[in-house]
Amino acid sequence: MPLKPNFKFLFPQGWKILSEAEGDLNRDQQADLVLILENTDQKNIVNDGSYDKNQKIHDST
Repeated sequence: MPLKPNFKFLFPQGWKILSEAEGDLNRDQQADLVLILENTDQKNIVNDGSYDKNQKIHDST
């Protein structure tokens, strides 16, 4: 579902939606919306190799 236009004012300029989920995500009988946003302004992006988007999370249990 596309994001309703009235929510766009909440996002800072230069940010984009990477992913979204909608529904009763926590089973409380209320509609939920979760967004993952990314800052696209190059002056705020640091590429020093410290973050790997393909990094795997290992369960320590």
